[in-house]
Amino acid sequence: MPALPPKRSIPPRPKPPSGTTTPVSLIATPDPSKPCDPFQPFGADVIDHFQAKKGLGDPFSGKDPFIPSSASSNAPKESTSSFTDVSSFGNEAQQLEWAKRESERAERDRLKRLRQQEQEDLELAIALSKAEMSNA
Repeated sequence: MPALPPKRSIPPRPKPPSGTTTPVSLIATPDPSKPCDPFQPFGADVIDHFQAKKGLGDPFSGKDPFIPSSASSNAPKESTSSFTDVSSFGNEAQQLEWAKRESERAERDRLKRLRQQEQEDLELAIALSKAEMSNA
């Protein structure tokens, strides 16, 4: 059996801070039958947050609770929408034609860059070959 390392002594626990703070476990609750909720501020009444939602109304009513009431009432409906007006894209046939033209243009650009890179590589190879021949 392999030997186990020697046991280390556990350092003594530090003394609690001296002060007037009271440990959480010793704080008295107003009603001993109800446990204290550590996430509520002291003296807060018990509130059902799901029942306390007032003023928001139906979330699907069309009113955006995150837009200030002055902005939603003064501005036209189109300006508050963050969506693009899809009617400017034309009908499906126009969109397909545009996509076809864009695809053909992208292919022409790709072939042009490829030919240019091949030409530059060829010129570099010729220059290196000439340099190597002159050094020999």
